[in-house]
Amino acid sequence: MLTPEHTFFRELALECVAKCITVDLFLALNQKHGSLDVVTMAPLTGITGGDLYVHPDFDVNLHGEKLYYQIFRNLTRVVATDVMVKVRVSTGLTLSEYFGPFFVYQQSEFGLASLDQDKVFSAAISCDNTLAPGNLVFAQCAVLFTDTNGERRIRILNYQWPVATNLYNYCRSSDVESVAQFKVR
Repeated sequence: MLTPEHTFFRELALECVAKCITVDLFLALNQKHGSLDVVTMAPLTGITGGDLYVHPDFDVNLHGEKLYYQIFRNLTRVVATDVMVKVRVSTGLTLSEYFGPFFVYQQSEFGLASLDQDKVFSAAISCDNTLAPGNLVFAQCAVLFTDTNGERRIRILNYQWPVATNLYNYCRSSDVESVAQFKVR
């Protein structure tokens, strides 16, 4: 039931990514005009980093304003284009997988046609058994993108955290409480 009917939209999405094109779909469905195979069309937005807005049983009088504001938000938000992301981790850690609306080039990097403040991506980091408790481990995320003025920019985010053998005891320590309090303020 959730299998695409054919691969046309997936192939089109891969062509769009190669040309740095993001596809957003606004689907306003009406019950009396039949159905629409959203599963087959979804890879077009999922691979290109776009958004899929579905309005089942759409009535312009009831849902028109919501659709208007979704389109308005989509057209007015700040967008970075031609995005490349690379994550590096310290020895003892392995980057195992990325999650998000994008096409993965290699295990260590992926690209997006565009990225805005409504998008998120995640990386799964697995740990070797060789890490010593109390030592620090590091991760670095570098994002290369083109801003709205057409300038190429890079943003680098660095993270560090201590190795803990028991997460429960670690979370009860005063260092973590002070960090948590600092983040809340």
